[in-house]
Amino acid sequence: VIPLEDVSGVARVLFLDDSRLDGDVAHSLRAQEQRSRQLAGSVPGAMLEYELFPDGREVFHYVSRGCVEIWELEAEVVERNADILWDLVHRDDEPRMRESLRVSAERLEPWMDEWRIITPSGRTKWIQGSARPTQQARGCTLWHAHVVDVTERKLEDLRQGKIIGRTSEQLRSLANQLQSARESERTEVSRELHDEMGQYLTIMSLDVGEIERTLAAKASPMATIEHLKSMLDETLDFVQGLTERLRPPLFEFRGLISEIYLEL
Repeated sequence: VIPLEDVSGVARVLFLDDSRLDGDVAHSLRAQEQRSRQLAGSVPGAMLEYELFPDGREVFHYVSRGCVEIWELEAEVVERNADILWDLVHRDDEPRMRESLRVSAERLEPWMDEWRIITPSGRTKWIQGSARPTQQARGCTLWHAHVVDVTERKLEDLRQGKIIGRTSEQLRSLANQLQSARESERTEVSRELHDEMGQYLTIMSLDVGEIERTLAAKASPMATIEHLKSMLDETLDFVQGLTERLRPPLFEFRGLISEIYLEL
């Protein structure tokens, strides 16, 4: 069994009978095999050639040295027993993986998936695989696959997802608090408008009536006018205070947002 590299850069496997080769050809093929293995070993992750038969049998014709780094298994062990890699797949991910391979074989479409494995040492890893299928004789499907360890990237994605989820929850809580505060403020403003403004307007109305009566009696209305001016000033102060309370709480909102991010 000799892995060779085709024009697309994908490792392929060639089955040859050395007894039918002359010395120069055999030597050339062995040199090519050595170069192909070195090339496959230098690629991050692992290179695999996986064949699925119509009856469900599976064979790994070739596995690069990266197998040890990802699965903690020697390539020779995997090549002797394809089931050993399936045994490491997380049980929640295996059905989806098998279905994706079935679809890839049926449609001869490129395959890509991410799944979890539990290594012999007990570590949980996320790995990603991609492959192109080719139809073989007798209904078999052959994939030339590249598999990499994406655990760090996946954990970072999950961490970012948790941060986003926590931030979204905090923002929802903040929005509810702001809405509750707004409704409470509206209720308070409505009460004050009814009580305070009603009182001010009533007093000013009485002052206007008193001025009219004073003028009718041809007396000086200055004292009443001064009182009316005082009531107008108090009314203006009251309205200004309400206006300040009703302004958009932009700075307070920004301050709360800053506190949220400081907690992350």
